[in-house]
Amino acid sequence: MEWFFVSGIKILAIVILGYILYYIFKRFGERWVRKITQKRYEIRDGEAIAKRAKTLYDLLTSALKVIIIFTVFFMVLDEFGVNIAPLLTGAGIIGVAVGFGSQTLVKAYISGIFILVEDQFRIGDKVRIGNIEGKVEDFTLRKTAIRDKEDNLHYIPNDQITIVSNLSKGKEILRARPRSSMDRTPHS
Repeated sequence: MEWFFVSGIKILAIVILGYILYYIFKRFGERWVRKITQKRYEIRDGEAIAKRAKTLYDLLTSALKVIIIFTVFFMVLDEFGVNIAPLLTGAGIIGVAVGFGSQTLVKAYISGIFILVEDQFRIGDKVRIGNIEGKVEDFTLRKTAIRDKEDNLHYIPNDQITIVSNLSKGKEILRARPRSSMDRTPHS
């Protein structure tokens, strides 16, 4: 009974806190990401901002979910008295072994990071990748999903994307424009 009131309540609090953190991000994260995207990329086109924000938000939500699940899992194991140091060490060693064994997967993730950072395309953009043309329906760091006009869904590993033609990009309106004398306000 004593265990329940000490460790049981801690475990319950850990799980609830993890859920609350995830819920807060799910509830307010998209607005937060949209504000940052709007400031960072100075895009006036609302649709372009929405697509960029959705792409970033989906990736951040997935990463946050994994981080919270693993953190809660290891904290709960610790409360049960399991020594988590060997588990973390083992996970690190397995991670290195898997990293060497899955170079293609690592290349796909790195390519995905560059696609994201360089803002090559977003969810909702019309693109041509190789001989496939269609709308980007999903994007993760590992793969891109494109729906063509025949309604076929193509999954392309990001490391196999060598040339991307973004057919939606030229339609965006950027804030940067030459200043005219009408833009200046007289100093009083």
